[in-house]
Amino acid sequence: MYRKRLIGAVFALLCSCGGEHTESTATPPSSETHVSDAIKIALSHQYGALYEGDAEGPPTFAEDAPLNSPDTAQSRLNVQVSGVDEASLIKYDGDILLSAHGARLNHESNTVEPPKVYQFSRDTLLGTSGDEPSQHFQPADSDIDGSTSIRGLLRSDTHAALISATSYYFIDFATTLAEIACYIECLNGEPQILIDVWQYRDDAGLIEPEPLRLGVDGHYLDSRAIGNTLYLFSRFEPRIPELISYPLNEQNREANQALIDGLEADALLPHFSVDGTPHQMLASEYCDLSLQREEDAFTAPSLLLVTAIPLNDPQNWETRCVFGYADTVFVSQQSAYLVSSNWRANESDIIKFSLDETGATYEARGSIAGLVAPNSYHLGEQDNHLIVVHSDYSADWNNAEHQLSILRQEGQQLTTRTQLPNERYPEPIGKPGEQLYGIRLLDQRAYIVTFDKVDPLYVIDLSDLDEPQQLGQLEIPGFSSYLHPLPNHYLLGIGMNARDEGAVTYYQGLNIRLFDIRDPAQPSLVSEAHYGLRGSHSAVFSSPHAFTGLYDATTQHYRFALPMRLHGDAADADPLAPASMLYAYTEHGLYQFEIDLSEAVPQITEQARYLPQHTDTGYNSRGANDRSVIDDDHVFYRHDGGIDVLSWGSGDSERHFPHPAP
Repeated sequence: MYRKRLIGAVFALLCSCGGEHTESTATPPSSETHVSDAIKIALSHQYGALYEGDAEGPPTFAEDAPLNSPDTAQSRLNVQVSGVDEASLIKYDGDILLSAHGARLNHESNTVEPPKVYQFSRDTLLGTSGDEPSQHFQPADSDIDGSTSIRGLLRSDTHAALISATSYYFIDFATTLAEIACYIECLNGEPQILIDVWQYRDDAGLIEPEPLRLGVDGHYLDSRAIGNTLYLFSRFEPRIPELISYPLNEQNREANQALIDGLEADALLPHFSVDGTPHQMLASEYCDLSLQREEDAFTAPSLLLVTAIPLNDPQNWETRCVFGYADTVFVSQQSAYLVSSNWRANESDIIKFSLDETGATYEARGSIAGLVAPNSYHLGEQDNHLIVVHSDYSADWNNAEHQLSILRQEGQQLTTRTQLPNERYPEPIGKPGEQLYGIRLLDQRAYIVTFDKVDPLYVIDLSDLDEPQQLGQLEIPGFSSYLHPLPNHYLLGIGMNARDEGAVTYYQGLNIRLFDIRDPAQPSLVSEAHYGLRGSHSAVFSSPHAFTGLYDATTQHYRFALPMRLHGDAADADPLAPASMLYAYTEHGLYQFEIDLSEAVPQITEQARYLPQHTDTGYNSRGANDRSVIDDDHVFYRHDGGIDVLSWGSGDSERHFPHPAP
């Protein structure tokens, strides 16, 4: 079923919500407009107007431009903001390793097995304990099918949570055959987010057998954990299948309006369930509309929800909501920003919430010209200011002007404090036709990679938020998609080589590059390594969690592990072959690297590569779900076939822990 979507219609509607509450703390406006009434108005706008398009069918919107795309001997999850945990497929606290795996096909029974969380103690992994290593946990309900996708694990000191979700539009590289098989059926289903919460025991990790099951109506956007609080960001839109999506005559319109008028609030609002018992997420149908912008109208029945769930007391959840859409979520330790980009208006709307141990509070909203890519690394926060890297297409859809904007909160408004380029510093970010690739905002600097034919790496000074300025740039062939800061003012880039064929530039093999940024006016490339040919890929391009690094401050050695899937090698390269030629698959595994940052010119050196021989056709993510943990001189490598324990610098597995066969 097609839906008309007015993506730019985002307006603030603050709702006070929560678990085990009977009254709203919001002050009802004089108009006494209910949130359910607001949703009805939006439904009327969306389904109560006659469709004026081609009578043969609804529009496809083909004209829409596509989005170009503490000292320790143990590594921790690679997150964007320190102290803000992110949902990931693997968690390790130095004692217990958790690994989440999605639903898979049982080939004997031709049924779908539910997602599972596998638990391993460090002693078990290292072979110093006789504990049975095959302990696993599964979600509370056994009726989860292939339409449910794992979004990841979050944990606190006392609890762990597995987040999974159904969605009629979610398909990614890790999607299983079972998920694809049910995709069409999921189109008409009710999307829901499932959260399973387990408690930890001091001596044995997770408590068995059944977790507490939480359910949230709507689509999953993102999640974070700060301290003991899980923050869930979601979107809810009431699904009324009886509505005629594109009313072609007055009879259709009147039928839609009559149906809308008769809807009860319970059918229009999301629910939060605890072990199957539903609770209305909005404690009252009254909402404070004082934050609504005058130019907005109730045009789209889409709610953005920010739900704070104490992991040690999940039934005492709290929710805040606004009307609108969101493509991107960025979270710092004290704030959350929800961003929606409107292609037609070439504008991005930004909504800010403050976060604390009691939950989320609506703070402000604002907008900027241009579009923000759906990547949280394009945003950052410094001194209570939001920094955004975005692309303005107002002059030419084929030639964006890339900008860095600094926004501050003034009352309930987010306003632009300054922007780059500007009159004083007019030098553009990127050359004509170049797109944004790797971006990192940290330590009062911005590192930005753009690419079309070559890779300019820009270094931007943010020490004075009133006067951001470019400090230097470096041009080299290819590009970096992921940038990772290293000690001693070095920057690691992981990306692809490229071959220029005139009108078209083709991606080739993978590159790993070490940049010296000690002199920001003259960044330099000091070392690089190349792997594979065209068709090669790394999971880090879709998830920074695939990158694992560990620094030894005593020796100044930096170790990192990176999963790669290679197609071809240097010996296979054919200089006469067209640049568009895709090479055959050759190998896939985890590659170990080390850099001695005490050297005058540090070098990237490969220590070992492990190519897993274990296969499991019940899982097949083609390497997209590969993750690893470095523990002193060992590496725990999680892949589709199980978990392998490797010695650092060795290409062999000391021990292998397979998943129970389907």
